[in-house]
Amino acid sequence: MYTGGKLEWPELVGAKVDVATATIERENPNVKAQPIPCDQYRILDCCCNRVWLDYSADGTVCKVPKVG
Repeated sequence: MYTGGKLEWPELVGAKVDVATATIERENPNVKAQPIPCDQYRILDCCCNRVWLDYSADGTVCKVPKVG
């Protein structure tokens, strides 16, 4: 059973990226949020201590942030 912290944040869709970054890292101190524009290429590996934080041109989160 996993007990290491929260794994996804659907409530952050539409939030400002800086607020979302702080929230993710506060709610699961085992991960690092990595902001990235929604249309930018990213490494496709799975990483258990990273959360891709996709944001749109207006600086708001556009996809559900998830560990991996």
